[in-house]
Amino acid sequence: MTRKVQQQILDYIVEAGLQVGDRLPTEPELCAKFGVSRTAAREAMKYLEALGVVSIERGRGTFLRAFDVGQLVGNIPTQLVFQKGDILEVVRVRQTLEEYCLEQAIVHGEEEDVKRLGAIVKAMERRAAHGVSMEAEDREFHRHLANMANARLALMILEIFWDLRGKLPVDNSPEALKRRYLCHYRIYQAVRMRDLQLGRVYLGEHFSGSYEELLPSLDPARGAAIGAEQAATNDDDSTSTCKR
Repeated sequence: MTRKVQQQILDYIVEAGLQVGDRLPTEPELCAKFGVSRTAAREAMKYLEALGVVSIERGRGTFLRAFDVGQLVGNIPTQLVFQKGDILEVVRVRQTLEEYCLEQAIVHGEEEDVKRLGAIVKAMERRAAHGVSMEAEDREFHRHLANMANARLALMILEIFWDLRGKLPVDNSPEALKRRYLCHYRIYQAVRMRDLQLGRVYLGEHFSGSYEELLPSLDPARGAAIGAEQAATNDDDSTSTCKR
């Protein structure tokens, strides 16, 4: 019954066209509207509050909240949902979503958005110069691309993938940080020049590095082989594959 009431409340929110900050019906009103007990109505609201859909304020009422993806993701036990062998597939799916976001950002992004992307890259450059992790800036870069693309659903899914990626080993050596910064700088330049083809090339490099960085923890033998090959070729940093 509680699950049924939850869905009825969600349907009501959509049908009534409620906006963020609007007050929902009181508990007695919900009971009368749906013909349910106060216990079922109360439990349904508690569940929706836990999801971040509504905010229950004592003495004032229940209000519709702005949807917070971060709060929802925080409640998902990603380490149980995804197994170790799923990681490479997760990276591949993320790459597809990121490519869509990049293409839409290049086509539809406003100039102010491009400037903001450049500022994030500048912050990454400073981090790399000081040998400091740029995880927050990295995530913000891709989140901003999704916002530029107005890809709301893609962003919701990407938040889950980023949360999972954060639980895996990350190479924060000075060389890796420099490559990571250069990778995002190149993607930014493609966005700034509105060059779709160049953007796809640089994004491909970015994710090629992600695969290489994850392989040692997922398949030690393959990771060691790739590492030996890279050491032998001794590529210049400016043309090395971008990671993460």
